[in-house]
Amino acid sequence: MNHFKITSILIIAIGTIGLQACVNSNQLTKRQDFVAYLDQFKGKTQNQLKQELNFKQFGFDASKTKIGKQNQSMMQYRIHRPIALPIPMFEPNYGASGGGASGMRPTLHTSANSYEVDMTCDITFHLENQIVTSWEAKGKAC
Repeated sequence: MNHFKITSILIIAIGTIGLQACVNSNQLTKRQDFVAYLDQFKGKTQNQLKQELNFKQFGFDASKTKIGKQNQSMMQYRIHRPIALPIPMFEPNYGASGGGASGMRPTLHTSANSYEVDMTCDITFHLENQIVTSWEAKGKAC
């Protein structure tokens, strides 16, 4: 390998690692915001909870939000988040190295080379005398 190829590979690798760190940091911030949002309902009544919940701001599909189990001690919501998963696509890169060698290069992510998955999150609010005392969330979309 010549010096140019090695340098290019290192730059791409470092850039990818840096980009991944930004994505993970952004996901952590969104998760912290979601936890803080749900925490604000502690101490509120069951009716306030029904009126004030808005999962759309966190990327959930509000039209599919459903109240599951509901009784004196709990209230459960199932919320849905559509997630586009990319399908890796590669295009031939003929003669890019100047020596007639060919290779493959990745294409940019578009809706044409991805598919959508509907992930769910089940959120259970625990109630005592119709007041929210705690909550728990389970699912890949949480």
